Amino acid sequence: MNPMLGTRGVRLAMLYPEIPEMQARAIIRAALAVLEREGETVGVEIMIPLVALSQELETQRAIVVAAVEDELTKAGRRLDYTVGTMIELPRAALVADQIAGHADFFSFGTNDLTQTAIGISRDDAENGFLTSYVMDHVLERNPFESIDVDGVGQLVSIGVERGRGAKPASSAASAVNTAATRTPSSSSTRWASTTCPARRSGCRSPGSRRRARC
Repeated sequence: MNPMLGTRGVRLAMLYPEIPEMQARAIIRAALAVLEREGETVGVEIMIPLVALSQELETQRAIVVAAVEDELTKAGRRLDYTVGTMIELPRAALVADQIAGHADFFSFGTNDLTQTAIGISRDDAENGFLTSYVMDHVLERNPFESIDVDGVGQLVSIGVERGRGAKPASSAASAVNTAATRTPSSSSTRWASTTCPARRSGCRSPGSRRRARC
């Protein structure tokens, strides 16, 4: 069984709210320490993982914002910060309009989205049937190396469009976090051209400006 289907990500945070509170405080304290030392600091983007329900993000956002504001008040400083989520589950892509109501940004985790959409575990599939599927041309290519445009790509496109529809003026649909974006193939090019316009400032590459993932 794929361990990502268990108690992890936002589910763990829902059971133990002290975890996201602690993580949010640590992130802000670190950003404030850099500000104190350097006179400037990083842009803080706190990302809640594995969200499937809008209520999950609503609950976690409230916890994070309360912790962040408390730390800023104690420090007597202000920092810009945003709270968003990674779309890693098919349901999240389909109800992205509902989730966007509580998100300042989306990021698409297509490695996990591929696992949940196709119903395979990357860890064992690549050592088992997946290699044979590619060699026997059941699959054109490994979906963890180049995105499955017809399946996973449609979920990403739906998530982008529904997120943008709910929050057209926000960055509620941003770049993808996957090795597929680094694969120079026609599939990744078609997919990227579909999703990049979702962000006003343009898509980020996977290697740029790291997000804090609670």
